[in-house]
Amino acid sequence: MLQPFQDFVREANKDKDAPKFQVVVINCDKNEDQYKEHLEKLPSDWYAIPFEGSGSEEAAAKLEDLASAVNIPKVSVLYPSHNLEELAIKDIKRIILKNSSQEASVKEVMEKIDVFKS
Repeated sequence: MLQPFQDFVREANKDKDAPKFQVVVINCDKNEDQYKEHLEKLPSDWYAIPFEGSGSEEAAAKLEDLASAVNIPKVSVLYPSHNLEELAIKDIKRIILKNSSQEASVKEVMEKIDVFKS
C-alpha cells in the first residue's frame, strides 16, 4: 500500500507552490530501531511524530483512536484547523486502489474534502 500512497501524494503535490497534502507518519513500531529503519524508506518531505518523548505517545494514541487504526498502514485525511479532532476522510486506501489513475484518486479525495468543508 505504501507505493500507491506515495504516488498519490506525489500527484496531489505536483504543484510545488500549492501542495494539497502534508504527510505525518505516526509511529506504530515497537522499538526505536524499527522506527528509524521505516523512516529511512519514506520521502524526506514527510513529517513524523518522534518515537518517544515530548508527548508523542499521547499524540500518536489520540490519532490512532480517531482513525480507528487497527491495520497499518492507515491513511486518513485530517484538517489541522479542527485541532485533530475530526477526520475529513477516515481511510483513503480504497479510493487510491480503486481508481485507474492517481489523478482520478486525487480528484475524488479533493471532492470528498470539499463536500466535508461545506
